[in-house]
Amino acid sequence: MRVYLLSIFCFLNVLCLAQSSTNSFTDEFNEGSIWPKFDDVEGSGQVVKGKYILKSKTDDGFPESCISPYMDWKQNFGLEVTYTQKTFHAHNISGLIWAKDENSFNGFFIRMNGFFEIVTIVNDNIQTTIKDWTKVDMIKTSNHPNTLAISKEGNNYIFYINKKEVFKAPADKFLTHNDGMGFIVEGNNTIEVDRFSFEQNVKIKVTPDGLIEKKKEPLGSNINTSYNDLNPIISADGKNLYYAIDNHPSNIGGTAQDVWYSTKVNDTTWNKAKNIGLPINNLEHNGVISVSPDNNTLYLSGTYKKNGKPQGAGFSYSNRTHEGWSVPQTIKIKNFYNESEYQEACIAPNKKTMIFTAKRADSFGKNDLYVTTMIGPDEWSEPINLGPNVNSEQDEASPFLAADGKTMYFSSEGRPGFGDMDVFVTKRLDNSWTKWSEPLNMGPYINTIEFDAYFSVPAKGDYAYLVTSLNTLGAEDIVRITLSESARPEPVVVIHGKIFDAKTKKPLSADITYEELPEGKALGNAISNPSTGEYKIVLPYEKVYGIFAEKAGYLTKNDNIDLTNLHEYQEIEKDFYLVPIEVGEKIVMNNIFFAQGTPNILPNSYPELDRFVDMLKKNPKMEIEVGGHTDNVGEPALNQILSEQRVVAITKYFVSKGILAKRMLGKGYGDSQPIASNLKEETRKLNRRVEIKILKK
Repeated sequence: MRVYLLSIFCFLNVLCLAQSSTNSFTDEFNEGSIWPKFDDVEGSGQVVKGKYILKSKTDDGFPESCISPYMDWKQNFGLEVTYTQKTFHAHNISGLIWAKDENSFNGFFIRMNGFFEIVTIVNDNIQTTIKDWTKVDMIKTSNHPNTLAISKEGNNYIFYINKKEVFKAPADKFLTHNDGMGFIVEGNNTIEVDRFSFEQNVKIKVTPDGLIEKKKEPLGSNINTSYNDLNPIISADGKNLYYAIDNHPSNIGGTAQDVWYSTKVNDTTWNKAKNIGLPINNLEHNGVISVSPDNNTLYLSGTYKKNGKPQGAGFSYSNRTHEGWSVPQTIKIKNFYNESEYQEACIAPNKKTMIFTAKRADSFGKNDLYVTTMIGPDEWSEPINLGPNVNSEQDEASPFLAADGKTMYFSSEGRPGFGDMDVFVTKRLDNSWTKWSEPLNMGPYINTIEFDAYFSVPAKGDYAYLVTSLNTLGAEDIVRITLSESARPEPVVVIHGKIFDAKTKKPLSADITYEELPEGKALGNAISNPSTGEYKIVLPYEKVYGIFAEKAGYLTKNDNIDLTNLHEYQEIEKDFYLVPIEVGEKIVMNNIFFAQGTPNILPNSYPELDRFVDMLKKNPKMEIEVGGHTDNVGEPALNQILSEQRVVAITKYFVSKGILAKRMLGKGYGDSQPIASNLKEETRKLNRRVEIKILKK
């Protein structure tokens, strides 16, 4: 999430159509107008009875009011405002401003004594006077409306006062890199704005079903407060929500943002949110950027000292323990730096890849999206820019990588859209992380003229969670919206269950790793909850996976799952019972495969065999029995021979990897010791197994 979140005021009623359309807006300040209301020592602004009243309270006050829809100032556009100055101060300034960012903008100003001026202003100082104060006869005095308009046509800007052209200037003299537009007044002066409009032909590429109406559903008062509720991060199972609340009286950081969380009661109800407390929250702005699929690791914005106090920019992670969340540890990224004050990020479901925002030497514009991958237990690679198909000349923000590890949602202000910053979706095309499909706008029911960002989707891909400032309990609330089919991530399977001690049946905190078979390539890992033993992992379809759970002092437990024929979201429960390393204990090696009817070991068995070799090397005094078992199909004598041959094949493999033969006893049992019914193939396959029995520790 952003370290500091800005409130950007925008409008909602832009109805651009997909592909090619006119981005236009007219506001006459009736009910529903969203121009900012403010009141400070310099000035005030508010909508009153069909007018926007902008007032300067001091001689040198220069208040302005702006909105920030998407506009490409390099392309043709039209911009117009009609207002009445209520007091006559001959030399005081009022007028149109555009391409505004912070304290820099273009200005088209008039005075009530009949003069106009056109300038560019950078950091509150005039950088270029494009047209110095010039007398014209069409400016109306106070209490009479004046209309100022600008039209960009080709390489020229044309300026109008009360429908009459007063000046033309080359377009390259003006600032073009910011979105804001609005009006300004100066020096103990008040204007009443009657009408504001703009128009630009733009091509907005929307997802195929992005124009189908969808309604945003508020999450209710158990989540949303009278304060700013920001940056929702939903867990993979959709049952846990982490978000930030700004300036809440219960915040540890006082006016800073704290992390809060809630758990789902049912599809429409959430438990009352709680402050997550120390050490996640401290005196700085705190925020969750991702939660691991197992819900046992939080990834955080910012870094922490060993005592939990804020340390600086960057990213951290915290693991769930018996006592609560651990003090966050820094994610160490090679050559990490960020020249922007903002930082957002997300972690891939496998916990091995991070996408984050930064302004760096190779950025295409402002904040770009970068990728870094885990290259060691506590080391991440040097960041790589995601490339020009994703990054624009403007800000990119709030990336979220879906459970499939391919679909990314992010926000951008550098692409044609419905507002200041819109949410887009793109798909990763290969494993380089720099080739992506063309980003598509999520459509006008997600994107408004407001600052739209911080988009989070559970593994099922049915809903998206986001922030809105419309019809809220506070300034900004968290809502969910049904995700269009075309914008959903690819289906995944959520494997969930618990890890137990096989003897005591007590839950264990263990490491769970999953790999692709037959290659044995490790894809990701998880940890089980130390109090409940619960774990979750997310697996894409159309592959075969090996899953193993391990913990010091226990035999590694393995299993495999074939997802090659599944093509829709599913949740599969799978518990693991870890056997303590004790004499007489047995474990089934589930990921050992032979060619049918032969003792030939198949390649997808090697990852599990190699793990057991590693365990034998770590326990050099351990001696084992390798037991071979078959089902009852065929002649018992042949089954006995086959089981003995397979045991020989396994022990030979172990010897080839450096394990002394005298540490192993091989024994074939044929079909004499079934552990399941042989009547059905579904259970019969459980009898075809290799068992390891501990003879000596």
